[in-house]
Amino acid sequence: MNDLIKREDAAYKVEVMLTLFRMSKDIKDDAIDLFINSIPAVKPKVGKWIEHPMHIECPNCKVWFLKEYMVRNSYCPNCGTKMEGNEEKERASERLLKCGQELKERLSKI
Repeated sequence: MNDLIKREDAAYKVEVMLTLFRMSKDIKDDAIDLFINSIPAVKPKVGKWIEHPMHIECPNCKVWFLKEYMVRNSYCPNCGTKMEGNEEKERASERLLKCGQELKERLSKI
C-alpha cells in the first residue's frame, strides 16, 4: 500500500489539528507552511508493466496481476509505481466505456 500523501491533504490535516489550539490565523498559516515545507518530497517511481502470457508484473515490487483486471490501470495497486506506455490502452478503454454508456442510454429509451 502507498503511504504517500498530497501536500494539500497534509496541510488540511495539520490545520485541523491546529484548530484545537487557539491561535491567530496568521500564526496557524505560518505553522502549516513551516511543517509542510519541511517534509521532503518523494519522486514518484516510474516503470513499465512486464508482460507475461496470463499476467503482468510490476517492475518495482515484482507483484503479479491478472491482465484482465489491469487493463485500465496506470499505477501498480501494490506500490504505486506509475506505468508508462498505458496511455493508448487507457484511451481505448475510456472510448469503449463511453460507447457502452451511450448504448445503455439508447436502449433505455426503447
